[in-house]
Amino acid sequence: MKKQFITLILILSLTLITTGCNSNNNASTKTTNKNNDKIIEKKESNPKQMTDNEIIDELNNINNDITDLWNNVFCEVKWYAEEGTSSTGDTLDIDFVVTNMDKYYNKIKNDKNFIDKLNDDYSDIKSAYLKMFDKATVIYNNIKAETPKANTELSYNSEIELFNQYQSYLWKTITELES
Repeated sequence: MKKQFITLILILSLTLITTGCNSNNNASTKTTNKNNDKIIEKKESNPKQMTDNEIIDELNNINNDITDLWNNVFCEVKWYAEEGTSSTGDTLDIDFVVTNMDKYYNKIKNDKNFIDKLNDDYSDIKSAYLKMFDKATVIYNNIKAETPKANTELSYNSEIELFNQYQSYLWKTITELES
């Protein structure tokens, strides 16, 4: 009888905890969705109608998208081809990386619409972004055409290096805008 009572208390406690977590997650999701809607509105709007701080915020979001593409796809592909592992030395499912590549590439593809509308005050960023985007497209198309193999040299390795160069320059330039 005592065990049944304790079991019942545990089940009720877990139910309350789970219900509480779910309601918090829903609130968090609503907040996140509202924030994402604001980001989407900004990307679709004309940067010329935005404040400098709003533009910088959007450029930081765009930089995060570029970093995601680098970290989750291009860097992993490079390491896999060179070492046969992930960038951290772990086992890597290259097919999974290739399958998920579209979502990262599509983000920077959508970001290009915002970059294209920037005025001449942002010409360095615009120029570097367009170079980076061109390299990203070449790399993306090569990976789509043929899934990389472990321990092989990539014919587009120099494109990956240039992508990384442009990405680093963009990060530095965007960071300087904030100061």
